[in-house]
Amino acid sequence: SVSQANAAVSAPTEPDALSVIEIPRTRLSTLAIRRIVGDVTAAVVSVRVGGGHGTGFIIGKSGLLLTNAHVVRQARRVQVVFANGLEIEGEVLRRDSIRDVALVNIPIRARSVLPIRAKPARTLEDVYVVGSPLMEALEATVTRGIVSAWRKDARTGLRHIQADVPISGGNSGGPLLDGFGNVIGITRASYVDERAQN
Repeated sequence: SVSQANAAVSAPTEPDALSVIEIPRTRLSTLAIRRIVGDVTAAVVSVRVGGGHGTGFIIGKSGLLLTNAHVVRQARRVQVVFANGLEIEGEVLRRDSIRDVALVNIPIRARSVLPIRAKPARTLEDVYVVGSPLMEALEATVTRGIVSAWRKDARTGLRHIQADVPISGGNSGGPLLDGFGNVIGITRASYVDERAQN
């Protein structure tokens, strides 16, 4: 399942860290993702913490990126690795464990940024996931599927997008994109059942 993207950065890392972080709006893409895939993958990074990794994506030219809270865990600093090999330390500014979202800042000016779409995903809409499944060497892997349904989490009351797009460990924190490369969710978990049919 994936978390809806526009629920992004609410809870502060520390109870007293209540400063407002402004995330500038980025104009939505109107070009088919096939035409801008290079820009899209350039805005997706691997997030390394300890011996594991997840995925993240740039949402602001000032170096702001989103990933999952379960990827950064309790770390204050993480390593961020771009597909071109650039590796830089990032600071975890916010995390929300209920929504499983974390905001990280890296001290560079980003060239590629992914816009966040506020309009909810529609059932049967084509969607794409970009990330680093299983191992960092597979960074910038793109997979495709459709939105299957919306599901409500009984524990939190939050709604999640169910999609049939293939994801694996390491994809966590990566973007779920519409057909124009706009973010509509954050990759969070996969559900595997040996009885399922593909």
